[in-house]
Amino acid sequence: MVLPTGPRRASYFAGQSLTARTLNDNLATEWARRWAHNRFLHGAGIGQGLTVTATVGQVEVTVEPGYGIDPEGHEIVLVAPVTVQVPPVPGPTDYVLVCRFDPDPTGFTDTGLCGADGVSAWMDEPLVEFVPATDFPGAAGSALPLATVRVTGCVLSSISFGRRQVLGERRLPYVDAGVHRPSPAGWELATTDAGVAYGLRTVADTSVAGFRGTPDYQARLSGRRWFDVTGPELSTPVMLWTTEPDVVGAGATRLTVEILVPTVRAGRTDGTFAEFLDGSGLTDEITTLVATELEWAITWIGVEGSL
Repeated sequence: MVLPTGPRRASYFAGQSLTARTLNDNLATEWARRWAHNRFLHGAGIGQGLTVTATVGQVEVTVEPGYGIDPEGHEIVLVAPVTVQVPPVPGPTDYVLVCRFDPDPTGFTDTGLCGADGVSAWMDEPLVEFVPATDFPGAAGSALPLATVRVTGCVLSSISFGRRQVLGERRLPYVDAGVHRPSPAGWELATTDAGVAYGLRTVADTSVAGFRGTPDYQARLSGRRWFDVTGPELSTPVMLWTTEPDVVGAGATRLTVEILVPTVRAGRTDGTFAEFLDGSGLTDEITTLVATELEWAITWIGVEGSL
């Protein structure tokens, strides 16, 4: 491991001639060591605040005051709220909202002896800006991510916090859980390549957990499996025989599960899910049925890091 500075440290003696260069070099060494300390012992993340406030359909987001450390160890200190406009693009395009250490801060000048003047202090105000998600981390790897947004039609269409990392919040293995209650539009038929229905599928948003990578997910289905059908095609009690949710797609912020329905008992007759849908005429209504009448919900748990 290569450190940014060597073992040399400043020392002073009586009668020493101190120049601006000597003092600035010593200060630069101490800052380099402080940034190395932050980077190696604490890592990058948010210590306090830096909360993002935004409303879907609007053109601005606001970052509240707070403190954080960027990937290079710089301290990010925001002392007042900052409001920035989302990029004016037709979209849909994803961006990462970041706080970034300003390498060219505002300087305060002062006057010395014999009319000399120069910068006597720097204003270390961080930059708050959007960077394209395709550039992150990459060129934006020195920035502290606060949120990921999607811009559609020049306005904010969604916001998530999967990239956000809080200092001292966890140790691996990290475990979090949640409940996904899809609306009728959140369910869809799971079908074979030939279009034969064998169950239902839904995608759960797990970004609230703040996983850094893809965790090991487990999921279970809650809700009733029986209901009554009254209609011209069929009028009888129905029982859906289901499996536990099958994880078919996973990421740090999303979980896709399928509920297999191997058998449906309508009255005293057993059949496949596809046969039931064709015979009952419920193909278009099944997603509304499981979301509203049966109240299906997915309880998920994710484990990041080995146990």
